[in-house]
Amino acid sequence: RQPISHDLSYAQQCGLPALREALLVHLRQARGVQAEPAQVLIVPSAQAAFAILAQACVEPGDTVWVEDPGYPGIGSVLRSRGAVVVARPVDLAGITLPQEQSSQAPKLIYTTPSHQFPTGVTMPLPRRLALLEHAARVGALVIEDDYDSEYQYHGHPVPSLQGLDTQGCVAYVGTFSKTLAPGLRMAYLVVPPRWLALVETIATVSGYAVPAHFQLAMADFMAGGGFQRHLRRVTTEAGERMQRLAQTLRQAQDPRLGIPKPQGGLQLCVDWSGQTPDTAIAKRLLERNLYVVPLSSLCHVNPRQGFVMGVGLVSKEEIPEAAARFVETLSEFD
Repeated sequence: RQPISHDLSYAQQCGLPALREALLVHLRQARGVQAEPAQVLIVPSAQAAFAILAQACVEPGDTVWVEDPGYPGIGSVLRSRGAVVVARPVDLAGITLPQEQSSQAPKLIYTTPSHQFPTGVTMPLPRRLALLEHAARVGALVIEDDYDSEYQYHGHPVPSLQGLDTQGCVAYVGTFSKTLAPGLRMAYLVVPPRWLALVETIATVSGYAVPAHFQLAMADFMAGGGFQRHLRRVTTEAGERMQRLAQTLRQAQDPRLGIPKPQGGLQLCVDWSGQTPDTAIAKRLLERNLYVVPLSSLCHVNPRQGFVMGVGLVSKEEIPEAAARFVETLSEFD
């Protein structure tokens, strides 16, 4: 593709129309996102999207909710704004809501409903509707981090929160880091209409722009069907790796491990009920060139023990041997 002069001007710093339109077609079909192309912003990373949204709606002293356990990067963004970060426990349905009305209503709620990080649970429809109702009632902006929803291994994914939102409460964030490569430095943000002008201004003055030639190449890739074909292939491969990892761990029959059935995503969260802290075991594993994230390191208030294991950078053939070394290391601890 040959970019026209308008593509290389200052006019489209928040995203070229070709990519906005192609991306929105994909999001409508795959995630049920309801928006207009003008609501789609192209940014260098999901972290940039979080920073933009936090700057738009969070003032020092404002209460914000995050998941516990959850993604640590969001906490640093919100604390940099002077927010009071409240960690809401995660159960089998995702982020929990308080039973009673609090005097400190959140200005912002961060959640990963389609594949909670790191536990992997999927927020069912009743919880999604309850979260949307709560956000609308207190006037909170919900950040829906849909970081790896493309990796769905069983049935059809639950529609995005954004697609269910009728009150303009949800800002939808996605990225190409998991489906293509982190080095691409390209993510996207679907903004509710009432926040759009402010968010565009912040993104522009902050210099959060993605090179035009990257955007044009991605637009062609998506419009031509290449991205969808790529997704089908990588989803099949990732599903096979996740299934093999879970199967190999189950074969060890270690009663201290709680191994879920993989539903999606690129990481498996395994509960640990042994006496040795997960951090000590993770350190020993690292000495043996096995990298796992101790679940306790991702907890805020309610500590849980376990291990988060990714399959994005390992082949299906390597998994049994790596899992065997993991189980062998566990046998050295109480």
